[in-house]
Amino acid sequence: MNFAALILSFVLGLGIVLTLISDDATSSFDESEMTRTTAKIMRGIGVVLMVIGTLGFGITIVDVLKRAHQRLAQGEKRKLEQQIEKKATRSATLGKISPATKDLENGVPNGGFTEIV
Repeated sequence: MNFAALILSFVLGLGIVLTLISDDATSSFDESEMTRTTAKIMRGIGVVLMVIGTLGFGITIVDVLKRAHQRLAQGEKRKLEQQIEKKATRSATLGKISPATKDLENGVPNGGFTEIV
């Protein structure tokens, strides 16, 4: 996954947590140790982090999808496709033919063995 998307998902998560903590503190001020101003500041920071995280995460994902579509349109192969092709060409050039296959190609039946009757 993209590094920017990873960081922005943590920013989004932190913003959600701060917003939830401030909402919980405002609903029960009698039991909480947080003042109203602290709760408002936390809610503001949480909302800002949520907006930054959501926008950044969305933009990053759209950018990754555009890049993948562009590579697909240009005909570039993905890493796995390149590895499979490389492995196939390597095995084709270095491939060893078994003796039985050589005998069949030369017209010798039964892998070159004579049948005992």
